[in-house]
Amino acid sequence: MNKEITTTDITNCDNQWYQDLLTDLKKLAWHKTVDLKLGIGERILEDFDKFGKPKYGSKRMENLAKDLKGEISDLYRCVEFAEKVKEKPEFLTVVKNLPWREVRKLLPKSQKETTESSPLPKGKYNIIYADPAWEYWGGGYKNQSQHYDVMNYRDMMTMPIGELSADNCILFMWATFPALKQAFELLEAWGFEYSTVGFTWVKSKKDKTGFAFGCGYWTRANAELCLIATKGSIERKDASISQIIYEPKEEHSKKPDIVRDKIVQLVGNLPRIELFARQKTKGWDVWGNEC
Repeated sequence: MNKEITTTDITNCDNQWYQDLLTDLKKLAWHKTVDLKLGIGERILEDFDKFGKPKYGSKRMENLAKDLKGEISDLYRCVEFAEKVKEKPEFLTVVKNLPWREVRKLLPKSQKETTESSPLPKGKYNIIYADPAWEYWGGGYKNQSQHYDVMNYRDMMTMPIGELSADNCILFMWATFPALKQAFELLEAWGFEYSTVGFTWVKSKKDKTGFAFGCGYWTRANAELCLIATKGSIERKDASISQIIYEPKEEHSKKPDIVRDKIVQLVGNLPRIELFARQKTKGWDVWGNEC
């Protein structure tokens, strides 16, 4: 019977099965040929059941990508390719002589790809509120299908957010501590200048009797940050808005609804849009696959 991966195993990659997997994948390296990409996916699938629960599995995939000095998104695509060939062996005959980048385009689009490739709304907004669902924050291969879709970092960087933002615009964007560097890079890529931390969500238990703790790389995590970045000039309407939000932890990283109200209180009833939205909200235009 396979041993389920524990939180200790996440940071301790000396399990023999993992070392065997890593050795085999290093032999395949990160070549561009279709056969070798298929081999990578098939080899990962052999041990996929050992990855344990989705959140631990996604961390294991992160470790694999890091140890192989490759992109985690490419690992996912190798696995998807292997699953596609297993389902329809004739697919391999069709793509065998194509470059890997072309094969990736022919793989069935996930809900993530379908949604994120849909056009952004037309209009100029003074307020943009975003909870990016990219791979580093959202989880991994299995987590995508079970909870919510994620988007890779490169795709995030190339989103045409400039087409949405008015000359004077304020961006509120959620970030986690491990991904702060990427978050600042994303703000800049979108054409904004970092200003401050707008909100710090301190997560409580459902009954608000204490703090809700998760896992973490070093210490057990609790808070999440909502960064403020600006373009042009935006006036503050209310100086009484607190940075701290003490609200219960919600399912699958959903942020407290009260944040939207605080944003409007802070900068006024301006044209606004929520990106990666999970619900429709009165007064807000929305873009996302869960609304």
